[in-house]
Amino acid sequence: MKKIFPVNVFRDVKPQDFNKFNKKEVTEDFVAENFKLIGWYVYKPFVDTGIDLIIVKKVCPDGHTKWNENTRDISYCNKCRKELISITRYIQIKTRELKETQNEELFFGYTLRSKDFRTDPRHVFLLYSDFSLDFLIFSVYDYLKLFQEHEEAGITHFANNSFRVGNNKMNNIKYDPENNKWFLAYNRRKVDLSNFVNEKGIGKISNPNIDFNIHELIEETAKIKCDLFYKFNYRKEKTESKEEHEITIYYINQKIKDLRDCNDKNIEEIIALRQKNRETFCEKADESIVESVNKYWQQFNIEIKCEDT
Repeated sequence: MKKIFPVNVFRDVKPQDFNKFNKKEVTEDFVAENFKLIGWYVYKPFVDTGIDLIIVKKVCPDGHTKWNENTRDISYCNKCRKELISITRYIQIKTRELKETQNEELFFGYTLRSKDFRTDPRHVFLLYSDFSLDFLIFSVYDYLKLFQEHEEAGITHFANNSFRVGNNKMNNIKYDPENNKWFLAYNRRKVDLSNFVNEKGIGKISNPNIDFNIHELIEETAKIKCDLFYKFNYRKEKTESKEEHEITIYYINQKIKDLRDCNDKNIEEIIALRQKNRETFCEKADESIVESVNKYWQQFNIEIKCEDT
């Protein structure tokens, strides 16, 4: 069966011919040219902030624009005659060679850092396999929602650096070449990812409802991030007891709740909450911890001084 999207725009070379030192640049060009073919305007940021491409397209506000419809030269929807609107998406690209597990399964291994998860549903993760010539396309909202529904598949994928073991690499997205299927695999379960592959993935991120409901989706994205990111998993090799672990979890969750509720408090209450947290930190933390925290806060010209408390 002939692939509709994406297509090999560099027909004189094989994608596999590029190595890790030049694959990033070639991949970004490959993705950019494929988006241009289906009517998107494509731009590259001058500064690398984790966004590789910015894409813009004119679409029907009622969703009549087809995923591969080129609307560059028209201003009104061919079906309902409504004026087209411009939508913008911010693309982060991950290209990886598929590797084989001990069970001879092919998996797509990649890493995402906490800062890569912007609280904006217009931000998109695009996983590109040059083995199968497929794009897996997720808005950050859909990506987080997927792992909220299947939390065990990414139990350490989102964990804060302080709570995480290893490099946060995700190996649970796998490919079945015999059936040309992508799925999320965990605990002997397989979650079909077909709705995020190639033209179906394009269709999902092209939906103008993302833009119309931007504030609600940002709020929902923030809530899912809190649910996924602040997990402190108990490990038997740790010196703490199960009871100590549960106390720690309770304390962390209470602090998260306090911070979540800040929007409903007036400025005096927020200042008092911050002062209380500072005093608690200075009371509990030893000198080496304070020094470590201050090294992080240097980038913001902030220093925590505990001698006055």
